[in-house]
Amino acid sequence: MNNQNFAESSTTLKYLEKRINKIDNWVDRNLSCFQPLVADCPKGTDYRRKAFGEAGLYIYVAAQYEAFGSPTALVESYWETISCNDYLDLARRNLSTYGLYAFPVAVANSLGKSTEKLDAYFEDTYLSTHLRSIELPPFRLMDNLFFAKMYGLSEMPYSVEEVNRLTNMNRLPDPIQCDEAQAYALTHNIFYLTGMKVNHDFLGLEPTYGHLQLQALEALFVRYMANNNLDLALELLMCLILTGLCKRWHLQYALDLVDKNLIDHTIVPGPGEPEGFEKLSETSDEFQTWVKHYHTMLVAGMTFRLAATHIDSIWARGPSLSYFAAYASGQLVRLLNDYNLPLALTVLKTLEEQIPDIRRLDIEYILTFSLRFIEQQCQADGKVGFYYDQYHALTTTGKTWEEAVDTIQVPLLNIHRQINWQQFDALAS
Repeated sequence: MNNQNFAESSTTLKYLEKRINKIDNWVDRNLSCFQPLVADCPKGTDYRRKAFGEAGLYIYVAAQYEAFGSPTALVESYWETISCNDYLDLARRNLSTYGLYAFPVAVANSLGKSTEKLDAYFEDTYLSTHLRSIELPPFRLMDNLFFAKMYGLSEMPYSVEEVNRLTNMNRLPDPIQCDEAQAYALTHNIFYLTGMKVNHDFLGLEPTYGHLQLQALEALFVRYMANNNLDLALELLMCLILTGLCKRWHLQYALDLVDKNLIDHTIVPGPGEPEGFEKLSETSDEFQTWVKHYHTMLVAGMTFRLAATHIDSIWARGPSLSYFAAYASGQLVRLLNDYNLPLALTVLKTLEEQIPDIRRLDIEYILTFSLRFIEQQCQADGKVGFYYDQYHALTTTGKTWEEAVDTIQVPLLNIHRQINWQQFDALAS
């Protein structure tokens, strides 16, 4: 591991507490960015309003885990903002983005900070024919159920049971073929089912979390860790904690990557420039930095609170991290998702020496589904992979079809022949 030592739970807890404090201070220092009533450039305004809604969940989680404090300036400003008439004016006018404005009201009500006017707005919105009629993906329907339950609405906008049956918690995603949108849908579904508390049945559905949920979350976790996407990796880690499935090595691995990538010893970096970032060219450098990183900072602050609270149970679910086995397994899944078969097979070859550690981490199943995927790419004529478009592109450079095929297949088959397939088949069986 890197600069920090996460071998002991006591030092890990101190590190988590330090990070929570730094995140809270950073949020408070950037308070002006979390202002939905500030209208500068249109895209900047969009980010402010989105972030204000998302900060509500951060405040809610901080209130559940009071031992670690909260971003004081943000909390005070939050209640002041939603209580003013201008906020309600925005909320009632922007019906198409009702969730951005209604969720802070649900948080306020759950924490005893709401007002009669806010309650009237929320109930008008969530009991309306319009809201019930909107066609949404299942996890977005779960958004509304979560908000309504947090608020304490007397009548749910639709059946919790029926919506939950449609979510990917009941149709777990394929770790190789799953895209980011589906991975985020899975994490949000778990947030809603648990109400952001470990093993809590927030929606009254009595969910169970076993090895199938562990494997889906864990495989996606190592994949996005390998992709250096701390935003999604930390959401997946949070879900492993919330479902009571988090192991010691999960936390050690995440904190190691966090520590390696910290910006200015404080910022847990986001995955890059978000959609529409190019429209912020006239805003300040500080605001652009905030846009790139605020969401991951909020995710990290919530995840670290959960991890610190449950550090003993996480530590009891060893083993400790075997770095290369975890990293290479995640790279294998990531490269297969990218359909980079040459590099994926190269990584698979390196895993031949990591089998003892793979067993120790109990992630043999990652090899099982990876081998199955690779087998599906093998054709009857001996070729590996489906590369019609790539072959065709090479013919436009002057190669014959046969030369184009050889350009891709010869190095790929060379790697394929070097792998000890029997060894992996025995491990996966």
